[in-house]
Amino acid sequence: MKKRILTPKKPHNASLQAYTKAVQRGRKGIHVVKNENGWAVKKIGNVQQAIFSTQKEAETHALRQKKNGNTVYVHGRDGRIKRVT
Repeated sequence: MKKRILTPKKPHNASLQAYTKAVQRGRKGIHVVKNENGWAVKKIGNVQQAIFSTQKEAETHALRQKKNGNTVYVHGRDGRIKRVT
């Protein structure tokens, strides 16, 4: 039986494309995601997360934590990426 190599489809969402490229380049990112207690700021590779009551507060905190090479990914309530900064 011949093996078939599956290649991932190219994402159509511009934010998702930016995220995919950043991951392929090995960049670490900071994600602002909806949490059961509010909005969480998660850094890739870290277990700890900061919790905020509003998305705006969480995004402001994430932008302050941003360093060279890091990208901030802001997710919506549905979990999809809304913005990449």
